[in-house]
Amino acid sequence: MGFHERWMSWMSECLQTNSLSVLVNGSPSKEFQMGQGLRQGDSLSLFHFLLAAEGFNFLMKKYLNSGDFIGYRFEGEGNECFSHLQYADDTLIIGRKGWENIHCMKAILLLFKLMSGLKVNFHISSLIGINIPPTWLEEAANILRCRVGSTPFKYLGLLIGANPRRLETWQPVIDSVRKRLSIWKHNQMSIGGRVVIIKLVLSAIPIYYLSFFKAPTGIISKLESLFKQFLWGENEDERKVNWVNWDKVCKPLEEGGLGFKNLRAFNDALLGKWGWKIMCERGGLGSKLCVIGMERE
Repeated sequence: MGFHERWMSWMSECLQTNSLSVLVNGSPSKEFQMGQGLRQGDSLSLFHFLLAAEGFNFLMKKYLNSGDFIGYRFEGEGNECFSHLQYADDTLIIGRKGWENIHCMKAILLLFKLMSGLKVNFHISSLIGINIPPTWLEEAANILRCRVGSTPFKYLGLLIGANPRRLETWQPVIDSVRKRLSIWKHNQMSIGGRVVIIKLVLSAIPIYYLSFFKAPTGIISKLESLFKQFLWGENEDERKVNWVNWDKVCKPLEEGGLGFKNLRAFNDALLGKWGWKIMCERGGLGSKLCVIGMERE
């Protein structure tokens, strides 16, 4: 990876000279050397894991460049090819249908295990096909010793392949807000405390989804309804008067409001950031994919 020899010697010392002691009846025992590098919770452990995971990236690129593994290619400007996505310990391998790809994928994962010492858990991994016969997927899954998945599936907290216009796609967000509300006793909390919770906690829950999907009007209304009920101290058995219109509540403090986020405007602003990024980064991947999409349309 191009690291300096002195830096590598420092990392080697961190791995080889680590020691710890355990508490026995409240007293620390004699220190002993670590047998497997860094202890759990060490500040360097996550960094070292990313270095090991980068080895998988090198393996995939090597097999992709040699033609042994065939990724998914968009036919268009740039002719971009996708073979894998990585974020920490979440890895998504993308490729064309073919037995060569299946065998190559298994060889890469086993080689990565031998190289890094990190075992791949095939039992919790899924093989997902798009427009592929189920019988072929089952045979391929038997080779990889994994299960057959289906779309939509969850990756990095998002439902991949789900229709964001359907209300059930947003159900996890609604359930998460309701779960948080069930913890607090709003009748024992001042209205100032409810305002702080709505601003800092409840409004932050849907941000991740709102930054990727255009929320349907029904979802915006449902979220705002939950916020209103909590603000005015309502519950399923008791209805209370909403003394101030919600649009006025969402206005800034200097205009007489409470400074709550207008979810529709906030959703548009988050999605607009992606559009601005695509416009500014003309050579980026997002810009190339947009060009391909417009050419196909």
